[in-house]
Amino acid sequence: MSFFALLFRKELGARLFSRRFLVGAALVLFLTGSLAFLLPGPAPAGFTVGLLAEEGGDGETVIRLLAEHENLAFFEVPDRDALERGVLTGRFHCGYVFGADGSVTAVSGEGSYLRPVLDEVVFSEVQRASLEQTAAAFLERKGLSAAGVAVDGGVGIGIILKAEGSAPEDALADYAGSGAQPLLYAALITAAFAGAILASPEEEQSARAYDLLGKISGRVWQARSAPIFARSVCTLLMLAAADLLFGCFVSYSVYSVTARAAMLALLAFLSSGAALAAARLGRARSVLYCALPALLLGSVFLSGAVIDPAYLPGPLPVLRFLTPSWWLLRLMAGLS
Repeated sequence: MSFFALLFRKELGARLFSRRFLVGAALVLFLTGSLAFLLPGPAPAGFTVGLLAEEGGDGETVIRLLAEHENLAFFEVPDRDALERGVLTGRFHCGYVFGADGSVTAVSGEGSYLRPVLDEVVFSEVQRASLEQTAAAFLERKGLSAAGVAVDGGVGIGIILKAEGSAPEDALADYAGSGAQPLLYAALITAAFAGAILASPEEEQSARAYDLLGKISGRVWQARSAPIFARSVCTLLMLAAADLLFGCFVSYSVYSVTARAAMLALLAFLSSGAALAAARLGRARSVLYCALPALLLGSVFLSGAVIDPAYLPGPLPVLRFLTPSWWLLRLMAGLS
């Protein structure tokens, strides 16, 4: 065990103070800070609902009334195609089309679990928009004049969202602006594996030296495992610093401290193993380098941070099970 500890300390000290590690850490922190700075600011808490008003009806009035809600976000779209696309990609929780004949059509997907509640809110505003005409028609049927009759426009159904338990009072408002956090972690996971693959030529030379040392000393596994653990510790320190930097830009994280720590530790170990595996590919690494852009793009796209991979056509949804970013984001979501 002393042989392993000696190699671990030597390798850890050499890596921490190497120019390659310091430059790589500075680059990761710069990219993390840039992405965190560019995250969208807090939006109204709740789900975004798409709205479409056809010409000739009260749709525009209903949309204006719905826009007054503070705890729900409503977004008007130009056409039916944009509304359906927004629901399928997860941009909208659900959507509503206000027809010229007074009809209301709901557009929803498998994840639109709050649609029954939103139906009540939307239909309440539909009735509110036509309340004056309805009252006038009722009075005329009774033979009475509707002139001078004022309708109270304050009638309507609203939703008040409250944070309970250990969450801070402003957690819902902060959480609303944190939708891009999974995307940042997906990019961080992808960058860790990309850095490991790009560093494989230097890792190949180190692996040969440690293999020779292991054969000479008769302690092969200690000589092979010590560099992996040293690289894992260095990578973990760099990722932890990036996570702390990201925490400076957001006041509320969608993932718990335990979930982030477990993910970062596993990511550091897996990326170190990937670096060692790429180092032993030899000349076959050129093929990996050619496929690297597609692999990196697929890692982010199939992580679930952009769209739900289950909505992709054909056999593409199955590819998410081969993506480390998808598994690691699910791990954080499960532990939070």
